[in-house]
Amino acid sequence: DWAHPHVGPVLFSSTAGLFAWTPLALPAVIGLVLLARRDRRVGLALMATLALGVCVLASTPTWSAGVSFGARRFTEAYPVLVLGLCVTAEALLRRPWVLALAALATLKLR
Repeated sequence: DWAHPHVGPVLFSSTAGLFAWTPLALPAVIGLVLLARRDRRVGLALMATLALGVCVLASTPTWSAGVSFGARRFTEAYPVLVLGLCVTAEALLRRPWVLALAALATLKLR
Protein backbone atom coordinates (compact mmCIF):
# COMPACT_ATOMS: atom_id res chain seq x y z
CA ASP A 1 0.00 0.00 0.00
CA TRP A 2 1.94 3.02 -1.29
CA ALA A 3 -0.48 5.45 0.36
CA HIS A 4 0.14 4.12 3.89
CA PRO A 5 3.61 2.60 4.18
CA HIS A 6 4.68 1.09 7.51
CA VAL A 7 7.93 3.07 7.74
CA GLY A 8 7.97 3.27 11.55
CA PRO A 9 7.61 -0.46 12.16
CA VAL A 10 10.06 -1.31 9.37
CA LEU A 11 12.70 0.81 11.07
CA PHE A 12 11.88 0.40 14.78
CA SER A 13 9.82 -2.79 15.30
CA SER A 14 11.29 -5.22 17.78
CA THR A 15 10.31 -8.16 15.57
CA ALA A 16 11.70 -7.03 12.23
CA GLY A 17 12.91 -3.44 12.53
CA LEU A 18 16.17 -2.35 10.99
CA PHE A 19 17.45 -0.42 14.01
CA ALA A 20 16.28 -3.05 16.51
CA TRP A 21 18.00 -5.92 14.70
CA THR A 22 20.99 -3.99 13.35
CA PRO A 23 22.01 -1.45 16.01
CA LEU A 24 24.97 -0.21 13.96
CA ALA A 25 22.51 1.02 11.33
CA LEU A 26 21.74 4.13 13.39
CA PRO A 27 25.35 5.40 13.49
CA ALA A 28 25.56 4.46 9.82
CA VAL A 29 22.60 6.69 8.97
CA ILE A 30 24.16 9.47 11.04
CA GLY A 31 27.30 8.98 8.95
CA LEU A 32 25.27 9.37 5.77
CA VAL A 33 24.00 12.70 7.09
CA LEU A 34 27.59 13.74 7.84
CA LEU A 35 28.60 12.64 4.35
CA ALA A 36 25.80 14.74 2.85
CA ARG A 37 27.18 17.74 4.71
CA ARG A 38 30.64 17.13 3.27
CA ASP A 39 29.78 15.89 -0.24
CA ARG A 40 26.19 16.84 -0.91
CA ARG A 41 25.63 14.92 -4.13
CA VAL A 42 27.03 11.59 -2.95
CA GLY A 43 25.50 11.78 0.52
CA LEU A 44 22.04 12.70 -0.71
CA ALA A 45 22.14 10.03 -3.41
CA LEU A 46 23.00 7.36 -0.85
CA MET A 47 20.33 8.58 1.57
CA ALA A 48 17.76 8.66 -1.24
CA THR A 49 18.67 5.11 -2.21
CA LEU A 50 18.25 3.95 1.36
CA ALA A 51 14.98 5.87 1.77
CA LEU A 52 13.57 4.39 -1.44
CA GLY A 53 14.44 0.89 -0.22
CA VAL A 54 12.71 1.56 3.09
CA CYS A 55 9.61 2.86 1.28
CA VAL A 56 9.46 -0.20 -0.97
CA LEU A 57 9.78 -2.58 1.98
CA ALA A 58 7.30 -0.58 4.06
CA SER A 59 4.70 -0.65 1.28
CA THR A 60 4.54 -4.41 0.88
CA PRO A 61 1.64 -6.25 2.55
CA THR A 62 4.09 -8.38 4.54
CA TRP A 63 6.31 -5.52 5.72
CA SER A 64 7.51 -7.65 8.62
CA ALA A 65 8.82 -10.27 6.15
CA GLY A 66 6.37 -12.86 7.42
CA VAL A 67 8.19 -15.73 9.10
CA SER A 68 11.58 -14.31 8.20
CA PHE A 69 13.65 -12.95 11.06
CA GLY A 70 15.03 -9.49 11.66
CA ALA A 71 16.13 -6.97 9.09
CA ARG A 72 17.35 -9.58 6.61
CA ARG A 73 15.48 -7.78 3.85
CA PHE A 74 17.92 -4.89 4.22
CA THR A 75 20.99 -6.87 3.18
CA GLU A 76 21.18 -5.01 -0.12
CA ALA A 77 21.47 -1.76 1.84
CA TYR A 78 24.46 -2.93 3.92
CA PRO A 79 27.10 -1.53 1.52
CA VAL A 80 25.47 1.91 1.80
CA LEU A 81 25.27 1.58 5.57
CA VAL A 82 28.92 0.53 5.74
CA LEU A 83 29.91 3.72 3.94
CA GLY A 84 27.95 5.74 6.47
CA LEU A 85 29.53 3.79 9.32
CA CYS A 86 32.98 4.58 7.94
CA VAL A 87 32.16 8.29 7.87
CA THR A 88 30.94 8.08 11.48
CA ALA A 89 34.10 6.25 12.52
CA GLU A 90 36.25 8.86 10.79
CA ALA A 91 34.40 11.66 12.58
CA LEU A 92 34.80 9.89 15.93
CA LEU A 93 38.50 9.33 15.37
CA ARG A 94 38.93 13.07 14.91
CA ARG A 95 37.25 13.60 18.29
CA PRO A 96 38.61 10.94 20.67
CA TRP A 97 36.91 12.57 23.67
CA VAL A 98 33.54 11.44 22.27
CA LEU A 99 34.74 7.84 22.30
CA ALA A 100 35.98 8.26 25.86
CA LEU A 101 32.59 9.63 26.96
CA ALA A 102 30.81 6.75 25.25
CA ALA A 103 33.06 4.24 26.98
CA LEU A 104 32.41 5.89 30.35
CA ALA A 105 28.68 5.93 29.69
CA THR A 106 28.64 2.19 28.97
CA LEU A 107 30.58 1.51 32.16
CA LYS A 108 28.17 3.68 34.13
CA LEU A 109 25.17 1.75 32.75
CA ARG A 110 26.48 -1.56 34.05
